[in-house]
Amino acid sequence: MSTDNRQKILALLTKERELTINAISGHLGMSIPTTSKNVMQLVEEGYARESGYSRVAVGRRPRLIRFQPNSYYSIGIEFIVGRIRIIVVNLDLEIAAQTTILQVNYKNPSALMKMISRTVSKLLSENDIPSERVLGAGFSLPGTTNEETKFLEFAPVLGLRNVDFNDYTDLFPYPIYVENDSNAAALAEYKFGDIKGKENLVFISILIQGIGSGIIFDGKLYKGQRKKAGILGHMTVGFEGRRCDCGLEDCWSMYSSASVLLDEYNQNRTQGVDTLEGFFKRLVEQDQTALEIIRRYVTHMAIAIRNIILTFDPGCIIIGGEIAAFLHLFIDDLKEAVFKDNAFHGIDDVDILPSSLRDDSYILGVALLPIENNLLMEDSLGQKSGVIKTAYR
Repeated sequence: MSTDNRQKILALLTKERELTINAISGHLGMSIPTTSKNVMQLVEEGYARESGYSRVAVGRRPRLIRFQPNSYYSIGIEFIVGRIRIIVVNLDLEIAAQTTILQVNYKNPSALMKMISRTVSKLLSENDIPSERVLGAGFSLPGTTNEETKFLEFAPVLGLRNVDFNDYTDLFPYPIYVENDSNAAALAEYKFGDIKGKENLVFISILIQGIGSGIIFDGKLYKGQRKKAGILGHMTVGFEGRRCDCGLEDCWSMYSSASVLLDEYNQNRTQGVDTLEGFFKRLVEQDQTALEIIRRYVTHMAIAIRNIILTFDPGCIIIGGEIAAFLHLFIDDLKEAVFKDNAFHGIDDVDILPSSLRDDSYILGVALLPIENNLLMEDSLGQKSGVIKTAYR
């Protein structure tokens, strides 16, 4: 039985949700006997079920075949400074269970992975999800990552170097996947974010600790020759000698990480702020120090985004991470700075948008990887599958 035919049928069912065998046959140009055999295999595997009969005026009513989103699950695991977030999602990417590991020590990867394995097993057990129904687990990692070799080369914000996730596959009774966090977020935004059908986008992750990015080119993640494309947070945007964790000076991260707003504000005030919420509250109150800092911040961000647009000519720039919740307070100034005196691009050429998925973009992106690998999210008709249409639309 053709795996390709089975995957085509499954991709169609995830999009349409419920169809008759005749309708599936007609959509895919597949013979009725071939369609029927493959559909029955999907029913046996649990991906679909017979859900009654179609309503017809005369004749024998054909059986309906319905996609089963709760037949299988996927796990997303996000490495964050100081904590690890874990979610279990169904095939619609609806979160069925989640937990967080606090006070994480990243200096001992072996002990950490064993803790994650135990935590995931407990989470599945508590929610009556058998491990044989799990398609896989995806790891979102804030660093240089090779998804093919499952190797994390360098994650400066976590202090991790040269971690081979192949060493930990025996801890999980299903496949594991690894991906850079910003690449995962870019994938999630492209698949089901609010991007208005753009096939080329750059996702910029602005966090307290740094800046990451992911690039979608012609509908696919672009990673470059050595899987290092998109390290945009380390391009040079200034000349003040600010030393970055990577060893270079004047990286974009040193000028536009979210922590820059807090550090610069607290250097100039006796009564400082501890959170981004506190800083932007002062900005809304027209605090002069906050206004001056945001002007410098926007200038450096505009320099970087202008360079990104000149390099990639994307349909949209999506800004995520911890800054995304406050982007509405300065996005108009940012757009003006990006496109002012720009001879090559106008303000209507490139959308600059906050992430529609906010903090979930990273972990949903890696939870999507096992599902993509099994369900072929890009269906045979060249359309995006509807697997996740109920989760964020």
